[in-house]
Amino acid sequence: ELREAIIKRLMEEFGLFEAEARAMMQKEGLEMMLLGIEAAGEEMGVELELDIPDQAAIDAHVARGIESMRNTLFIGDRDSYLTTVKATIDRGIESNWTVDQLAKELANTIDPGGTHFKDYMWDRLARTEATDMVARGRISAYGAMNIPNLIRLVSPIADDDLCAPFANMVYTVEEAEGVIPAHPNCICSWAPWLGELPP
Repeated sequence: ELREAIIKRLMEEFGLFEAEARAMMQKEGLEMMLLGIEAAGEEMGVELELDIPDQAAIDAHVARGIESMRNTLFIGDRDSYLTTVKATIDRGIESNWTVDQLAKELANTIDPGGTHFKDYMWDRLARTEATDMVARGRISAYGAMNIPNLIRLVSPIADDDLCAPFANMVYTVEEAEGVIPAHPNCICSWAPWLGELPP
């Protein structure tokens, strides 16, 4: 009976933690998408006001984050952990941190001794999620500007089969959905393609 009571209580606690985490990730995902929309608008010299965020993209972001949390025990008590993660991400957005800065701050703030998680986890998490949400924001913005085609920008140092072969490839806005990030640590991006379509 004691074992069942403990398991039941742990499940209740995790349910509360997950609900709070979902709300936080919804907000952060929306903010990263809006950064992508803003960047695309500035690039094209257009001020955009998109009323309807891509909820499917934000939901996918939340699902990936929740799955990660299910596979990783949080450190310390639930409230301080969530508060710390949220405050760190908020500081990063407000201060225009790079992905590397965000990863370092998450590691230093949540796992200062580096004893709970591998170093690369923070880089991968920050880079992949930021890339995904900013890419989705850009796609939404280009679609709102009636730009039908996008070019895939691939890092010159990319040597993987998921990105390098597709450098400078032109996609329709619809085809671009879900392409980037192609893998964890993907740093590809989208830009508008205003020229003739390649053969």
